[in-house]
Amino acid sequence: MMRIKLHLSFIGLFLVALALGFSSSGCDEGEVFRILDIDEIKRYIEEAPDEPDLFRVDGLIANTPYYLPFDSTEYRDFVDSVTRTFVVNVAGPFDFGYLGYIQEALATVTDCFYVRTQKVLGLDTTELFSERDVTRYGYFLQLGNENNRFIGWKLWGFNSLGESNTPAPVRLSVKTLDGKNSLAANLGDYPHQPLGFKDFPYIKLYEIDTLKDDDTLILNVSPRNPLGYYHLVSVVGDSGFLTEAMTRIDSVHWVDTIKTPANNPRLWNIVFIQSFRNPPSGQYVRGWCIPYYVRQ
Repeated sequence: MMRIKLHLSFIGLFLVALALGFSSSGCDEGEVFRILDIDEIKRYIEEAPDEPDLFRVDGLIANTPYYLPFDSTEYRDFVDSVTRTFVVNVAGPFDFGYLGYIQEALATVTDCFYVRTQKVLGLDTTELFSERDVTRYGYFLQLGNENNRFIGWKLWGFNSLGESNTPAPVRLSVKTLDGKNSLAANLGDYPHQPLGFKDFPYIKLYEIDTLKDDDTLILNVSPRNPLGYYHLVSVVGDSGFLTEAMTRIDSVHWVDTIKTPANNPRLWNIVFIQSFRNPPSGQYVRGWCIPYYVRQ
């Protein structure tokens, strides 16, 4: 009997879907079809004209050579592949004032980079393989309602540092040379909290700092505990994507100076920082995407 019931249920669902398919050709122009939330949000992150640059994987780990202060070995990181996973949670509707009663969503985007590190010392070349996870969070609001011709999800906020109750193992500071702009590099720079998702602060897109072309940025990194770390920074410059090692001042202070491109075609861009344990382990600890905006 159970097989018969399941079979009849499947036929019923098929007939309903078929009827909807035939009726769609006669719908009025203003009728709205609901798209699965996770599919719409995923498509937005990957295909929208501008905001996907906040979630880009290209250039986060570039294959330019870099050197660590511990030895004279030349290092290069090559990304063999990237696997992306999405987790989307929806809550609400909530009262958002002038926006009305609408739903919110938190999209967790995790990219796993499969990296091949080439080490060249004299005539000896060796390769190491590692996996490096990078997690970014997109905070979305669903604008419009079922009575409007338009209904859709809009990226409203961003976070790459994680939960508010899980501080990063290092302190980050990214400022312009003149000190007028300080990028959102610490959880304290993410002042907003979703109504339905606790411990996930975010910064609104329009609050992300605006930089000029050819701006100079000063980076400072220090660990929260005395364990030994080294740090890489990846940016896009005039000659393309590059990865370089930060300069070691002492065991707990690392600095670097980078410049934004002289002609930046992206509205949004990121400074990517990776932290590793000192050799011989060289274990990847974590990576952070620090956002900035470039007015076109």
